[in-house]
Parts: sequence; structure tokens; C-alpha cells
Amino acid sequence: MVSKTDFEQLFRQYYLTLCHIVRGYVRDQMIIEEIVNDVFIKFWDNRSQIEIRSSLKDYLFKSARNASIDYLRANRKYLRQTAYIDEQQIVCTTLADLDENPLDYLVSRETGVRIMQAIDGLPERYRLTFKLCRIPP
Repeated sequence: MVSKTDFEQLFRQYYLTLCHIVRGYVRDQMIIEEIVNDVFIKFWDNRSQIEIRSSLKDYLFKSARNASIDYLRANRKYLRQTAYIDEQQIVCTTLADLDENPLDYLVSRETGVRIMQAIDGLPERYRLTFKLCRIPP
């Protein structure tokens, strides 16, 4: 059984690391913090029933990963619509306001898509490591 003091120490020790894990799946800082807070709340609420087979650290990391995936699944339709709207706004801003060459924009966009496809093709741990190190939040 985890005491309140132990829980506070766990929270301080792993909060930022869990935020980095979630950031590999979600870009919105408020959503990231909400997901991590939910992980800790569920851990606290179910602490007496939880059986940890490996380490507490692994349990928290897997919980953060699973909570991120659950969030993405639950908000899939909304996220697609938002991405489409944001993409259209970026196109209008980039091409109309900045007088960017449309061909340059399309080549740049296609390159970005191919890079993301290559990253998504990496094994999970490599992909997560790459995203945490190379892709800005």
C-alpha cells in the first residue's frame, strides 16, 4: 500500500517524465498535463487493487502510454477535423499572406508527410525516442 508521502514523492519524481512520454502522442500541453494527472489519480484511487509485476516506474510509463492512446482513440474524429481546419488555415496564411511559391509549399508538405511516415514505420521505442529528441512540442 502506497502512503500519501510515498505518492507525493512518486508524483514529483515521475511527473515530468510522464509528460514527455505523453508528448510523444499528444501536442497540446493542457491535454498532456490532464492525461498525466489522470494516470496519477487512477493509480491513487486503485492503489490497493493494483498488482505491479515489474517495477512501479514501468507501470506508470505504460499507464501514461495507454492513457495517451485511449485519448487519441476517443478524440479521433475531433482531432481529424481540427487538423483539417488547422491545415487549411496554414495553407491560406502561408500562400496568401507570405506569397510563398505554391510548388515549394507542396514539395515541402510532401517531404514532411514522407518523413512522418518513415518515423511512424520505426519500432515503437525508436519512434518515441526520436519524437522526444527531435520533434518540438
